[in-house]
Amino acid sequence: MILNLATEPRWMAVSRELRDRIVRGDYAPGSNLPTEAQLGSEFGVSRTVVRESVKVLTEKGLLRIDRGNGTLVTPASDWRNFDPEILSSRLQHGDKEKVLHELFVLRRALEPELTAIAAERADDLAIARIGAAVDRLERAKGRPDEYLIADGLFHSAIAETAGVALALEFFRVMNEPLALARQVTNRIPGAIEKAHEHHLKIFSCIRAQDVEAGRQAMREHICWADARLSQAI
Repeated sequence: MILNLATEPRWMAVSRELRDRIVRGDYAPGSNLPTEAQLGSEFGVSRTVVRESVKVLTEKGLLRIDRGNGTLVTPASDWRNFDPEILSSRLQHGDKEKVLHELFVLRRALEPELTAIAAERADDLAIARIGAAVDRLERAKGRPDEYLIADGLFHSAIAETAGVALALEFFRVMNEPLALARQVTNRIPGAIEKAHEHHLKIFSCIRAQDVEAGRQAMREHICWADARLSQAI
């Protein structure tokens, strides 16, 4: 197999192809990766390029160097699953449904608490910021692609108000699977309208600084979205 290496570093193209193969299961967990010579011949690159590609995948947990036994493919439990490149490969070539449902497990644990914190801390500036996101949602109701973007901005505005840095990083890293989940659920007739009702209720709780109601409203929204995802899939 000869890769198109004209637009990016050679090691990057080889690394991406090997990553996709591992995620697809072309190389089974516990099996040996082909040798540097074999991969170099297949991809038309030097052993140095192959070595750099393997180093990158080893750092991501996809491969493990076992002295005496070669380079071994690791099970998914060893992967750096928050790595954006691994996430992208899993969504494109792997267990997309599992990734999306795992995402909702995390969201159910995280977002109701962020909403509660936001309700407690919300000042006039924060309420104006979240309100602007709600206004954008309102304008986008008839346009699913635009509503998807506005939806993400609404949830991010709540996380920003809560001020939990790790949560903000979670939203940045999970941007692609979050967008994909919303894209899937938005195709269900009436889903956007129902989601919008939830968003308005969540905002109302935050604006009223009702901590417990905000927590519950977000929990109901996430559980509803997870159920709709299962229905769509």
